[in-house]
Amino acid sequence: SMERGSRLVEIASVKRDIPDQLRKILTPKKVSLLSIHPLFGPLARMKRSKICIVGDGRDLAVARLLFPEAQLLRMGAAEHDKAMSFAISLIHLMNMTIVSAIVKGIGVDTFERLAPPLATAQLRLARAVLSQDPSLLARIQVGNPYVAEMLSSVIAELCDLKERVDRPLANKRL
Repeated sequence: SMERGSRLVEIASVKRDIPDQLRKILTPKKVSLLSIHPLFGPLARMKRSKICIVGDGRDLAVARLLFPEAQLLRMGAAEHDKAMSFAISLIHLMNMTIVSAIVKGIGVDTFERLAPPLATAQLRLARAVLSQDPSLLARIQVGNPYVAEMLSSVIAELCDLKERVDRPLANKRL
């Protein structure tokens, strides 16, 4: 129902094959697509805000007209999704893990009473993450094909750290 010559702007957090599929639908109708991912919340100022552009040089030129003060980052859909698995999914999942570990380990009340400033700031950040729309967080995690690979990498790093922590303890017992 869009008019010929109009432009559709899509803002999905996970691109996967969305831009390609939309272009197939829109091209015969002579409607163009601008696929972007604003990397800021509704309260952010546009100046210096980052926006990923999934497309070619023409898309970048259109985005510059629409968002003259933003920092525009052009990339492919796969490159975007892999980067977002670290820049968004990792941050969400680690903060969920932090809160869960605190709750199960010592409880939030004890943590808040004893936490130094950096730990208090981390808990505040984790609460901000958890206050977001749970269905959006779930779609970002499940819909991104690179999240499982990123998690495997993080788990390997955590296992390596656990081994390093356990080694001195094992030597002391001898």
